Amino acid sequence: MTLAPNSRFGPYTITCLLGVGLSSEVYRCQDTARGRDVALKVLEPESGREEETKVAQFYEEALILGSIRHPNIVELYDSGVENGVHYIVSEFLDGMPLSGPLPTAELTLVAAQIAAGITALHDAGIAHKDVKPRNLILTTGGRVKIIDFGIAQKLTPEMRADPQKLAEWRRHARNDQLALGLSLYELATGKGPFEDPKAAKALAELLGNQLLPLPPETQFSMQDAMRRCAAEDGGHAALLLAAMSVALSLAGAPLPQPET
Repeated sequence: MTLAPNSRFGPYTITCLLGVGLSSEVYRCQDTARGRDVALKVLEPESGREEETKVAQFYEEALILGSIRHPNIVELYDSGVENGVHYIVSEFLDGMPLSGPLPTAELTLVAAQIAAGITALHDAGIAHKDVKPRNLILTTGGRVKIIDFGIAQKLTPEMRADPQKLAEWRRHARNDQLALGLSLYELATGKGPFEDPKAAKALAELLGNQLLPLPPETQFSMQDAMRRCAAEDGGHAALLLAAMSVALSLAGAPLPQPET
């Protein structure tokens, strides 16, 4: 399915195609009623049970996005069905995915914003499950936005009542923290933290793998920050501190001391 430029999709006018996924397409559109650009994500039509599963996952993404508003998280505007086509409309982000190496000052600001966004997600009972630079957009206004909630998981009352499901959600949340540390390493150095790319996926084995070389004075701080990112009982303050620790230690700046 391809929507042509200047064609209409409900109240939206198609501007251009932004990207194509395995089962969806994303377009830049004009919301003429509100005078703003938006991002329109449409689900490719299929048939049978696979279609039902993908539709359910699609609306789960919309449900999760609609349950939270935060300056560092992409905002949902609308969702529904238009002529049999399922869609999600979110804010259009004028920017690019983050990539490294970043200058010291920018890296520090980016770290704080990503940590704030992940903290807000976890406060709302949402595990993103796919934190990586490609899903972190730096807008032209200098704001970082977390995007792509296609595999995110919302903690429900039923899950809270099930010890096994609750433990699984907490593991996903801890992996978000760990992915934060991995992402900041990549943004600081311009490359992944492991010689073997497959090792980056083995989150549980993080501390047993050999990190790529860092200046001697930063290596301990980096691993210490990652330990805090992965800590089972890591709280929100620890998450933010971990992000700032990574950014500042890689930049060679001293860590701020906590107030007493």
